[in-house]
Amino acid sequence: MERYKHAVFFEANHSLDIAQIQKYFQIKRKSGGGDCEILKLGVNTYKISFRDKEAQKRVLAQKDHVIHLQGQEELYISLRSDDIAERDKQTKASDQQTCASAKHMEKVFNVDRYLLRYLNECKNATSDLNQRLSKLSSSFHICMDSEKLVVVTEQQDKDSCPPKKWHLAVEEVLTDIQNHYILHFEVETDRLEILQENSFLLNENLKKYHEETLAVVVGKRENVEKITKFIDTLQAKKQDHRKCHISEKQLALVKEQFEQSRKSSFSNIEISQEKPGTVILKGPEKEVDAGEKELLNLVKVIEEKRIPLHHSIITFLESSGGIQLFQKRFQQSLRSPVMLEIAGLDLLLLSLTDGALTEAAAAVKRDMCFESLCLENTEKQSPGFITLKDNLNAAVQQANLGGVKVDVAFKESSNSTSPSINVEIVGYTHEVCRLKDILLEYKTNNENIHQSLPLPLPEMAEKFSDILSFVGLKSSTVKMDPTCSPSPCVQLTGPRWEVEGLKKNIETSLKGLVSKLYEVNGPGVQHFFHGDGSETLKLAKKSYGVQIIPVQRTQKSVQVPRNASTSSSQYSLPVVPRPDYGPKPMEVDYLDKDLHIQVVIGGLEEQQADVFVAPMINTKLTSTMIGSCLLEKGGQQFQTNFNNAKGQSTLTPGDVLEVDGTLTLGCSKVFFIECVPKSGEALHSGLARVLTLCEQQSCGSVALPIIGPGLALSIPVNDAVNILTREITIFFSGFTALFSSLTTDLDEIVTAESGTQVHLVLGDITNETTDVILNTTDFTTADFQTAQVQSGEIFKTQPGGFPCKQIMHVCGQKSASLIETLAKEIVVHCERDHYQSVAIPAICAGKGCMDPKEVAKSILQGVKNGIQGANLRYLKTVRIVLLKINVFLAFKEMAKQILGINTQLSVLGPLAPTRVTTRGRSSTTGGRDATTTRASRSLSLPIRNNNNLLLSLPAALAKAEFLVIGHTFDDVSNACTALKWEYENQCSSQSIASEDIKCLSADEINQLNSKVKSLHLHMQETSSGVYEVMGQKDGVNEVAGLIQGALRRQLRQLDQENLYGQVTWCILGQRGLWQKLSKDMNYKLEKGDVKDGIMDAQGVKWTVDLKNMVAKASGTRKKTKLKRLENHSDYSLPIYWDKMTPDEPVKVVNLDQSSTEYQKVKADFRKTVKQTVLKIERIQNVHLRRSYEVRTKEQENRNGPDGAEEKILYHGTTEEASKAIMDTNFNRRYAGQNATVYGVGTYFAVSASYSANPLYSIPKSDGTQLMFVARVLTGRYTQGQGTMKAPPNNFDSVVDKTQDPTIFVVFHDCQAYPDYLITFK
Repeated sequence: MERYKHAVFFEANHSLDIAQIQKYFQIKRKSGGGDCEILKLGVNTYKISFRDKEAQKRVLAQKDHVIHLQGQEELYISLRSDDIAERDKQTKASDQQTCASAKHMEKVFNVDRYLLRYLNECKNATSDLNQRLSKLSSSFHICMDSEKLVVVTEQQDKDSCPPKKWHLAVEEVLTDIQNHYILHFEVETDRLEILQENSFLLNENLKKYHEETLAVVVGKRENVEKITKFIDTLQAKKQDHRKCHISEKQLALVKEQFEQSRKSSFSNIEISQEKPGTVILKGPEKEVDAGEKELLNLVKVIEEKRIPLHHSIITFLESSGGIQLFQKRFQQSLRSPVMLEIAGLDLLLLSLTDGALTEAAAAVKRDMCFESLCLENTEKQSPGFITLKDNLNAAVQQANLGGVKVDVAFKESSNSTSPSINVEIVGYTHEVCRLKDILLEYKTNNENIHQSLPLPLPEMAEKFSDILSFVGLKSSTVKMDPTCSPSPCVQLTGPRWEVEGLKKNIETSLKGLVSKLYEVNGPGVQHFFHGDGSETLKLAKKSYGVQIIPVQRTQKSVQVPRNASTSSSQYSLPVVPRPDYGPKPMEVDYLDKDLHIQVVIGGLEEQQADVFVAPMINTKLTSTMIGSCLLEKGGQQFQTNFNNAKGQSTLTPGDVLEVDGTLTLGCSKVFFIECVPKSGEALHSGLARVLTLCEQQSCGSVALPIIGPGLALSIPVNDAVNILTREITIFFSGFTALFSSLTTDLDEIVTAESGTQVHLVLGDITNETTDVILNTTDFTTADFQTAQVQSGEIFKTQPGGFPCKQIMHVCGQKSASLIETLAKEIVVHCERDHYQSVAIPAICAGKGCMDPKEVAKSILQGVKNGIQGANLRYLKTVRIVLLKINVFLAFKEMAKQILGINTQLSVLGPLAPTRVTTRGRSSTTGGRDATTTRASRSLSLPIRNNNNLLLSLPAALAKAEFLVIGHTFDDVSNACTALKWEYENQCSSQSIASEDIKCLSADEINQLNSKVKSLHLHMQETSSGVYEVMGQKDGVNEVAGLIQGALRRQLRQLDQENLYGQVTWCILGQRGLWQKLSKDMNYKLEKGDVKDGIMDAQGVKWTVDLKNMVAKASGTRKKTKLKRLENHSDYSLPIYWDKMTPDEPVKVVNLDQSSTEYQKVKADFRKTVKQTVLKIERIQNVHLRRSYEVRTKEQENRNGPDGAEEKILYHGTTEEASKAIMDTNFNRRYAGQNATVYGVGTYFAVSASYSANPLYSIPKSDGTQLMFVARVLTGRYTQGQGTMKAPPNNFDSVVDKTQDPTIFVVFHDCQAYPDYLITFK
C-alpha cells in the first residue's frame, strides 16, 4: 500500500464496478494514468491511489472523465485532490462553532464547476437562486477558483432562526436547484458533431461547455432532455455501413443461424451481398458491431477441404453447371449442406461438419475424370482423323442430350519433330470411358507410323526430291522429310503398309545407281561453280543424264591446348576418318581429307575431348600444374582412378599411364606422360605413344597442351612447340598438316603507320634485340640514387649486358596522360638519336595495376602521335612487347580502334616440315620432298623496307567436290570430265617478277593479299623466283593490273620524292608566312599540271597563274603569292628565303616594309628600343646556314632532352664588322673589343635595347646604327667568367647570371647565325 501514495478522490451516487474503473485509470492513453488501485471510503466516496506522482498530475489535469462500462450506461466522474466527505465533516463542525458565536451564518457547498459557471453566467438561473434564498433572508456568492458556492444569512436575533433549521433549509434550496438545472455529458464523436452542427438550439438559458474530448450541456431539465432527444433522433438517421469479406457460399451455410441471432439481438440491421466475396451490414453502429462479430464467429466454424483437380475438370465444372448439380445433390443426400467453389486450380468444399466434407470429396473424385491420348504421326487433314473426329463428336452429342456430361478437344502437339494430335476428354467418368474406347480403337487400327531411311551423304538429303525424280519414283500419301540432323536420312510418315512399301522401292532404286565423289581442284573453283559455272552443272546434267550434287564436307578436329597452368593458346589438329553416315545403300568413293590446326584459349580442364593428355613427374598426379587443375575439376574420384591405374607399377620416362576420366571432366580418359624436367626426349617418345594409343583405341578426339614451358619441366616454349608439332607431323604423315597457315589470337601483330612498323608481341622484353629498350621504374632503387629525374623525363643509360645500344628509363606514375606523352617522347628521342628500332613494355600495367585497356590506349595513341606527320627518317620499327595474355589481347583490340587499319599476322613459331620414318604411311610429310621449305607452301612478300614482315597466302589449292549419280559408269565419268574441262577453260595465269613484288609497300601488300583472297586466286613463287598468279581470267587480269598500277604510283611517288629535294614550291599563308606545299602539289606545279588547281596544307583549293606566280582561292577573290626555291644538291633552303642560284653563296634581301616578316622583326625590336627602324635586311648565306644546322644536330644529340635550345638574340655591330659577319659569321677572335667580362667569346643580348647602346652599335657619321638579329644555340648554359675561352664541360654557353640571364656568350663560330640586319636611327 505504501507504493500507492498519490491519491485522488471522486463521488458516485450508486455502486460501481471498481475493476472496470481501475482498468480505465491504468491505461495511460485513455485516462493519462498508470499503475494504481481503488478503494471505497464511504457510501459515495472513492479513492484512487497512483504509484507515480506524474500519473496523478495527468488525471487531475483532465479532471472530468467519461468511462464506458460494459453492459451499463457511461459513467461521468469529476476528480478531486482531497476527500470531500472528510472536509464536509470539518466544515459542519466549523459551521456549528461559527453559528454559535457569530451574529450571521454561512454555508459552503461544493458544486460541479459547469453548474457554477452556468449559475454565474445565466441571469435567469441566478435570479431564480436569489429568489429562493431571499425567503430565508440569505444570499450567495460563487468562488470559481475553489469551485465553491457560499450561502450567507443577514444579521438577525439569535432566537429568530436556529442554525440547524437554517442549514436544512439552505440545503433543500440547493438540492432543488441541482434537480431543476441538470448537466448532460456528450463524448461520442458523432453526437459531438451533431451538437456542433446544430448550435442554434443553444440559448441564454441552455449553455454548452467544451473540453478536449467531451461537451457539457447545462440548463433546465426539460430543455436538456429535449436537446438530447433531438441528438438521438439525428444519430439514428446516420446509419453505419460495414463490409464483411465473406463468400456467397459461406453466407449460405450460416445464414439461417445468423438470422435467428439478428432477430433477437440486433434487429435494426440489414444484411445484403453487394458483390461476390463481400457482405454489407447496415444499421446503427452498435448493432452493426455486434452483428459483424456474430457473423464472423459463425464463419469460423465452417470446415474447408481442397481437392486438386486437372485444370480441364475445373473448366468443365464451371462451364457445364456441374458445381450447382453437386451442391443440389449433396443438400439432398448429406446431413449437412456442402458448398463448392473454384479456388485457383483446386475445387474448394465448405461445410459445417467434417464428415459431410469427406463424403462430398470422395464423390467428386469418383464421378469426374480427364483423359489425354496422343495420336502420333497424325495430321489434322488426314481422312482417317476426320472420320475419328466425326465419330467422337457424335458420341459427345448423344451423351449430352440430358445436360452437359462430357466434352472433347483436339490439340496439335508442338513438342515433337513429327506431326501429332492430342485428344483430351473431360467430364463424368462413365461418359469419358465410353469416348476413350472409341479413341483406342482408332489408334489401334489407323495411326500412322514413322520410319527412317538412312542416306550415305548429307547432300543426298538436301537434294532428295531431285534424286527421287531421277529414279522415277512418284510421290504418294506418305510424307517424306529429308534431314541431315543428327545423320543424313529421310523420315517417312504415313500408314504402315504405304511407308514400308515406299521404303523398299527407294532402297531398290538407289542400289541400281552408279555414283562417284569427284573433286575439281584449282583456285576459286567453288566460287566458279556457284557463279558462272552453275550453267555448266545444268548442261552436264542434261547432256549426260546424271544428277550432280555439290558436297560440303565438315571436318572433325583434335584439340592440342598449351600448358594448362597458364591461360595460353591451345592448338588442335583435326583427324578426319572415313565418313560414317550409317548404312550405305550404294557404293561411294571417298577421298582422304586435310588436317588443320585450330587454336583454343583456355586450360586443358575446360576442354571437351575423348582423351586428355597431361605430363607428370615421378608418377605423381599433382607434380605439374596441369595435373593439379585436372584433380580440382575431377575431384576425389579422379584421384582414386589415378591411384588404381598406377597400382604398384614403376614407369620410366616416356611411358604413358591410362587413367579413367570422371563425369565432371570433359573426357573419357586421361593419358599421363612420365616426363623429366628440362628434357625433351621423354616428351618426344611419350607423345608418340599417346597418338598411337588414340588410334588403336579409336578415339575420335584428343586434347593436348603445349607441355613443357611451366615451372615443373622448364622446357623453352619454342622447343615445346617444335616437339609437339614434330610428333603430330610424323604421326599424320600422308595427310596435309597445314601448320603454315596456323594463326592464333596471340600471334605477333604487325602494322605500318606512316612508314614505321608497329609490332604487338606476346613475349619477354628482356629477349628483345632492338636498338633501344625501355625500362619502367619508380627511380627509387640504388641504381638511380644520383639521378635527378623530373616527372615526365626520360633517363638514358648504357645497355650494360643487354644486346641493345641504349636503355631508356621512365616512370608512368599511373597516369594515362603522362604515359601517352612518354610514348610520344620515346619516338621523338629515338628519331633524334638516329635509332632504327625500340622495344616498349606495357607501362604501369604490371606492378602499376592500371587497366590494360587504358594503358593500351595511352601507349598506342602516344606512338601514333609521335609517328604521324613527323616524316621519320631513322626510326622504322616500334615493338610493343607484352608479357601477359590479357594485356596482349587488350592492346590488340585497342590497335584496331586507334591505328584504324588491318593488322597482319605472322606465324607463332618455327613450323618447318620434317622427313620422317612413318608408321605404316608415306615417308614424306604431306607427300612432298623433305627439302621443301616453308616458303614453298606460303607466299612470302617482304615489304619495301625489308624488315622480315611476311604476308602468308595459303599454298593449298581450293577444291570443289561433287557427288555425281547416274545410270551407267560412262555417263558419270563423262560428266566429271566435262566439269573439269569447263573450269580449266575459264582459268589463266600470269607471272610477276619478284623484284616488282618487293617494291610494293606494306599497305599495297595488304591490298594485294585482300584482292587475291576476295577473287579466290592462287599465288605462288616458282623455283626461278617468279610469282605466278592463277585463277579465273578476270581475277588474274585484275590482280596484274593492281600490281602494275601500284608500281606506277610508286614511280610517281619516287619522282615526287626526288623532286621535293631539288625544288621547293611555297605558298604565302594567311598570316603572311610561307608554307611548303605537299609533295604531290610540288610535283604538279613543277610539271605545270595545274589545270585542276592545287590544295594547301589547310585543305584550301587554289587556281594557279604560273606566269605571275599567284594563286586564287576557289570560290573567293582572295589571292596570294607562290614561290619556287631551287635547293642546292646538299642543302635545302629555308622556305622564308628568296630563291638563290647555286653559284650565289650570299644574298642580302631588303625586306618589304609591308610584309609580315618585316613587321614581326620590327615589332620585337621596338619592344625595348624606341629609335626609328630605317630598313631590315635578311642575310641568306648558304654556307653559314648549313654549318649552323649541323651544329644544331650535334647539340641535340649531345644534350638529349635539353636539345640545342635555339634563341633569337641581338648583337650590336659596326658597318665594317657587319660585312665580315655576313660573309664569315661571328668571329670570337675579335672578342675583347667591347670587354670580356663573362668570357672570351661572342656576346649576344636578350634585349635589343642592350645591343643598341652606342658602345656596341657604334653610330656612323649620319647617326645610323646597325644591329644583327641572330639565331643562337644556347643549349645548356652556366655562369660566365672573364678568363673562360670555352664553356665548362657539359655546357654550350655562359651567361651573365643563371637566373633570368640577359647576356649569352658562345665560343663556337657556327653556334650563331646572323638572320637579319637592322639599320636604325
